[in-house]
Amino acid sequence: MIVLALGKKGSGKTALIRKLAYLRLRSGLTPLILYHDPGAQIDHRRGALFTSVEDAEAYWRANKALPGLSVFRDVDVDELCLLAMQIKDVTLVIDELDRVCKGKHWESPAAKRIVHEGRHKRVDLFGTFRSTRNVNEDIIGQSDYIFLFRHGGGAYYDLQTVDLRLGPQWAQIARSLAPKHFAVWSDD
Repeated sequence: MIVLALGKKGSGKTALIRKLAYLRLRSGLTPLILYHDPGAQIDHRRGALFTSVEDAEAYWRANKALPGLSVFRDVDVDELCLLAMQIKDVTLVIDELDRVCKGKHWESPAAKRIVHEGRHKRVDLFGTFRSTRNVNEDIIGQSDYIFLFRHGGGAYYDLQTVDLRLGPQWAQIARSLAPKHFAVWSDD
């Protein structure tokens, strides 16, 4: 499953993705959450904090598992994506997914693999984007749910991208949303 939250800084996308990850962890749907947290916005005391993928791999080898919530800071996104594909049966949360692609160009080959092959390895991807222009078309095409936050007047190019990728009705919805509100697009 791929779940995205698209919105400007301060719109609430990180808070939403964090809540969805916690709900998923509590529900038992996914026994493991790997949370890439570049802005130190998540309370790692509910799980474990790793500052390198090597430390997480050593912990995994020693314990045959990682803590249910494993928070990663100052870690390369591509390395974390490779770890998720190796472990399997995991939800990978990447706050600021803008780091893995710039338009049609993939910055992270491992993230691209998750988008295209993650379902087969039971790797779900939850992520946030500040700019819709940075959302790779592959991710949109593979997404199950997109939480679209308000894109106001100064977001012309972002709204244009929403129009092209999701349709004009979704650009209108994004334009008319109140601050901190969102609309949910689904693949259904």
